[in-house]
Amino acid sequence: MKWNEILPIVLLATVLVAIVIGAWCGKATEVTATVTTFYVVVVYFQLQVMRRQYQGWQKEREAEQSRQRVLQPNLKLEQFVVRRVEDRVQETGQLLGEAVYVNCTVINRGGSLALNCQPVLSNYGRATPDGRWFEHRDWIPVGLIWSLDEHQIVMARQPTQERALVSRRPYLFDVGKVALYVPEPSFELRTILYPHRQPSSFKDGKHCFEVTVYSANADPVTKWYVVDLKADLHSEEPLLVSQLDSAPWPPRG
Repeated sequence: MKWNEILPIVLLATVLVAIVIGAWCGKATEVTATVTTFYVVVVYFQLQVMRRQYQGWQKEREAEQSRQRVLQPNLKLEQFVVRRVEDRVQETGQLLGEAVYVNCTVINRGGSLALNCQPVLSNYGRATPDGRWFEHRDWIPVGLIWSLDEHQIVMARQPTQERALVSRRPYLFDVGKVALYVPEPSFELRTILYPHRQPSSFKDGKHCFEVTVYSANADPVTKWYVVDLKADLHSEEPLLVSQLDSAPWPPRG
C-alpha cells in the first residue's frame, strides 16, 4: 500500500488512542477536540496532494492520447490533378492518342501505416441547366483504379484494389478520363467494375462525383469533385474540375 492509503488508517488509530488516553486521564473532551482538529488539517493537506496527483495523471493521459493520435494513420484527400497524356494499349503499348485524366491525391498524414486502403466512387449527382443538383439515389459504390497500375492490370489481369499507404507519401488514383482520339468522346469513369444499371460515361454538363477512401485502420475520408464538361470535348480545355467539402445536392430527408 502507498503512504497516502496508509495515512488515514494511522490517523484514525491515533485519534482512537488519544480518546482512550484522554478518557483514562479524565480529559477526553479536550484531547478529542485537539486530535480531531489535527486530523482535519492533515486530511485537508492529503486531499491537496491527491488533487495534484490526479491533475498530473490527467495531463499524462492527455499527452499519451495526443501521441496516439499522431501515430495513428490519418487519411487526407488533397489536391486533384487534370493531366493530358498519351493513351496506349495496356497489353502492347500501342499509341492510341491523347487523353485528359482526372486524378485525385490521397496522403496518409498520420505516423503509421494505413492498411487496406481503397478509393471508392461512393455517389454521383448531376446538375440541371438551371443549377439545381440531383443525387443518384440508387448509386452502387464501385472501386476506383490506382494511377500507374497498368503493369498489375496486364500481369495479374486485374487492377490493384487495396494498398497500404506509408506516411507522408502522396498516392494518386483515377476518377475518369476523356479520350480525345475517339470520334465522340465522353467522360469515362475509371472504376474496377461497371454496373449495367448506372451510368459510366457522361457527356456535356455538370457532374459531381463523391469519392471516399476507406482503410482497415483509419477513418474514411470523403470529398466531392464537380466535373464541368464542355459541349465540344475536342476543345483545348474540354473540362473544368473543382473540389468541394460537402455534397452540392440537398441532404436526404
